[in-house]
Amino acid sequence: DAIIDAWNGDFAGAATLYGDAADLVAKTYAIHMKQYARPDRLLLVVQLMRNSAAAYLKSGQAAAARTELARAIKLLRDNAGELDMKTYTDVAGQVAKDLSVIHA
Repeated sequence: DAIIDAWNGDFAGAATLYGDAADLVAKTYAIHMKQYARPDRLLLVVQLMRNSAAAYLKSGQAAAARTELARAIKLLRDNAGELDMKTYTDVAGQVAKDLSVIHA
């Protein structure tokens, strides 16, 4: 649904749906993280948060975009041990770059 909203130009709606999807996957991931480490799920949540931030930015909501990216950075830092160093560095760098282009 988020993709359809974005295609139709409803970036605010897409942003909310991407954020909701990220929350849903993150909650599931948190419950099972210690039992079944799934780096792919962690990366999926981060990507959904980045998609949400991009959609918020396109809808003119820079503060909400920054909030989503800050959540992604926190999630990465809190779960850094689940990723190999190169993947962590690459993904954290991408999120930091996304954050750096958002102007107040």
